[in-house]
Amino acid sequence: MKPFKLWSVIIILMMIQSKVSGQRDHRVWTVGMTYQPFLYWAYNKGENNDIRQYPIKPGKFNGKAFGIYLGHRLSDNTNLNVELTYSKQNQKYKFSSADKQLDSINKKYYFADDKIFSYEIIKMPIIIGLQQEISYDSGIKIGLYMGPQFSYLMKYSLEYFQHPKVDIYKPGSDQIIASYFDQDSVIFYIRREKNNFYQESTGYFSDTTIITSYNEKKAFRDFTVGVVGGVEISKEFFDTISLRIGSRIEYDLTRIEIGRNGPVSLVYNNPLKERPYTHHVRFGLTLSVGYRF
Repeated sequence: MKPFKLWSVIIILMMIQSKVSGQRDHRVWTVGMTYQPFLYWAYNKGENNDIRQYPIKPGKFNGKAFGIYLGHRLSDNTNLNVELTYSKQNQKYKFSSADKQLDSINKKYYFADDKIFSYEIIKMPIIIGLQQEISYDSGIKIGLYMGPQFSYLMKYSLEYFQHPKVDIYKPGSDQIIASYFDQDSVIFYIRREKNNFYQESTGYFSDTTIITSYNEKKAFRDFTVGVVGGVEISKEFFDTISLRIGSRIEYDLTRIEIGRNGPVSLVYNNPLKERPYTHHVRFGLTLSVGYRF
C-alpha cells in the first residue's frame, strides 16, 4: 500500500474512533500560527564529495518557515494537524577555481570562491500526534508526532561567485612574493534559477562586463514528497489558547532533480540535470500558538 493511502486509512480510522469514544472537551478544533527555524542541508553526494569544494557548516539557523495550521483533537491524547508554511533556506559552499600542481599526483586547492544555493518552498505536512500528560492535572503534555509532507518549489537560485587572485611582486622584478584573493571583487558570476540562466563575466584584464542571459529549462521538480517527525511539549491556557514547543526533523523522499543520474563534473557550471540526486534535509525547532474552539 502506498504511503499516502496508508495514512489516509489511519486518519479515517482515528476519526471514527474519536467519534465513538467521545470527547470530554467540546473544543476539538485549533487554528493558529507556527514559526520554525531550522538547520538545512541538501544531501547530494556529488556536491558534498567534490574535492574542489566543501560545504560551510552553518553557525546558526540557515532556514526558517512560518505559516498557519489547523488542528483537530481525535481523542484526549491524539490529534491531527495540517500545516501550510512558507520556508526559505540556503546552503553555502567554498569552491576552488584555482589550484597549484605540487607533484605528478597532488594538487593544492585555493578555496576562495563562493557558492550559495537558495530555495523557497511551500510545505504542507499532515501530522498525527500522540500526547501524554506529564503529571496528573498539570495540563502539560509531551508528545511524539509524524506524518507525510508535500512540498512545492516556488523558487531556487544557485549562485557562483569567482573572486580574483591578486599577486604581489617584489619591487623591480617579476618575482611573486605573496598572493591573496580579493573577496570584495567578482570577475565571474553565474546564477541559475527556475527558468533562467544569468551570467556576468569581467575577467582579470578588462573593465568591460559581458552579460549573458537566456531562458533555461528547469532542472528541479515542482512537487516533492517527504516525511516529518519530532517531539513537542504543549500546554493549554484559559481553555482556549494552545502553546506548543518542540523539535522537528524533515527529509524529502523525492529527489529534486528532474534528469537522470549522470556523471559528476568538477566544474562549477555542471548542468544541474547531471548532478547526483539531491534530497532536502532539515532539523530545527517549532513554536506554535493557536486558538481552540
